[in-house]
Amino acid sequence: LSITPYDLGRFADRAEQAGVDVVPTTIIRGSGRSLRFVGLPSGLLFPAFLDLLWFVSNGVTPVSDETRVALRGIEERVDIEVMVTPYDGYSAYMMRLLGALAVDSRQLRVRITEMAEFPILAGQRSLTEVPLVTIKGRRFAGVWEEAPLVEQISRVLAGNDEPVIRDRVLAAQFVTEDDARGIAEQQRAAEAEARGLAPTPGDASMPPALDDLPTPSLTDQDDRPPSSGLYVPGR
Repeated sequence: LSITPYDLGRFADRAEQAGVDVVPTTIIRGSGRSLRFVGLPSGLLFPAFLDLLWFVSNGVTPVSDETRVALRGIEERVDIEVMVTPYDGYSAYMMRLLGALAVDSRQLRVRITEMAEFPILAGQRSLTEVPLVTIKGRRFAGVWEEAPLVEQISRVLAGNDEPVIRDRVLAAQFVTEDDARGIAEQQRAAEAEARGLAPTPGDASMPPALDDLPTPSLTDQDDRPPSSGLYVPGR
């Protein structure tokens, strides 16, 4: 494992060649594959980031054999982005899934963008819920299973505008870092008031603990991300 940092003030040409337009951007390369992560892989995204390192380093992923066969049928390059947040388990799930697909197919160019720390960018993209996947510019909100996602990629490449029907769309409300801190502070104050204690202001310079964050507003509150056959070693 080797790490090469680049100061974009000194290496602007290299950033342009690599298509780096937001910093920080981490490009993971290995086994003839590459992935890029925009932002900081904190919170629930950090374990997923480590899994991506493992996938790329070994060139092996836990996707199903059926998915590998379907991926071999993709013959042209396709740019895919998934917008995620560190407080959302659905985001971490989609980060692992798309990272695994990109390692199994040279045609998939996957970019993972942690949007909570880029509120201006999120506003420009009208982001209201996560995870949000874009396939050649087409937007698809919520969680995907392996087979339907690969089918949707194939349809987009074929110029088929018909979306793949999912049994349910699981998504969480998009929350910026500042919003998350404010919500966590309100929760602390409400809990302190309920116990008859004076509220203790949190440290505004630090992000809230994951346990302090509210349960996301979900399309289907009682359901967990669907089982897709994606098995992550050690999980």
